[in-house]
Amino acid sequence: MGRVFYFPTKSKGFNKTLSDLMKEAKNNNSFLANLPKGIITSTFSDLEKILRISIHNVLINEECCNSDYFHCGTYVSKVISDTAKNPPSSFYVIDYLSKIEGTRDILQWQQAANICFLICTIFDGKCNRGLMNYSSYEKMGIGLYSTYYGKSKNEIGYLMSDNYKTMVDVTREALKTLST
Repeated sequence: MGRVFYFPTKSKGFNKTLSDLMKEAKNNNSFLANLPKGIITSTFSDLEKILRISIHNVLINEECCNSDYFHCGTYVSKVISDTAKNPPSSFYVIDYLSKIEGTRDILQWQQAANICFLICTIFDGKCNRGLMNYSSYEKMGIGLYSTYYGKSKNEIGYLMSDNYKTMVDVTREALKTLST
């Protein structure tokens, strides 16, 4: 007997269905296959594309057939490439939270959540400093994305909050596949 997959309908705030996302991921594999081995010089938009394709490939290989994961993967690849292009002024989450106190800038919630995600995935060596540990950044990241969603109604905040742990694991795996 064959395996049955549940294909949820597309998320409200996104235009692409799971079928569209999976077709796009499959079609983009040729881009990744044609990259030279070793050190690659590219633009930041190419970096974003390479990361997105790699994350989507991990999702397909691990049979994570859920459009929410694909949307999160697209978001994560943008966060990482944007961070490479314009490094944040601080990797201390408290710096973003202190800015929130005096303003109504919703984007500070998103930036703080992104920093937690980056620390959990790429900069995990920063996790165990002082009173903070990996679990603290994970919980804080989930909460910050949830708060960002509650204040902005931007669905990616909800998706990242709901799928945080999975996306950390998928992103780590995608980065490993790129380094081999």
